[in-house]
Amino acid sequence: MSTVIPEKRLKKQEKMKPYFDRDDVQFPRLLDEVAEVITDEQKVQLGIKMDLTLEEIDDIFNRAIETFDAIKMQLDFVDTECVICGKKR
Repeated sequence: MSTVIPEKRLKKQEKMKPYFDRDDVQFPRLLDEVAEVITDEQKVQLGIKMDLTLEEIDDIFNRAIETFDAIKMQLDFVDTECVICGKKR
């Protein structure tokens, strides 16, 4: 069974391709994505491993999210059209 990737997602992947080898783009991107799926217990365990408090772990994730949001705006990764209503941003 093959998976069909929506056209908008393919375009986004094509935009990201030239930036795959750039650590300044991929590191905050990775942390931004991890922040979406990591549980509080995993954060606690990460903090123990890194000798950081939960607040410090959250701060690192928040900084990565803010950094990647800024990068997306700068490199035009943000869709200018709402995928639900089609309104331009």
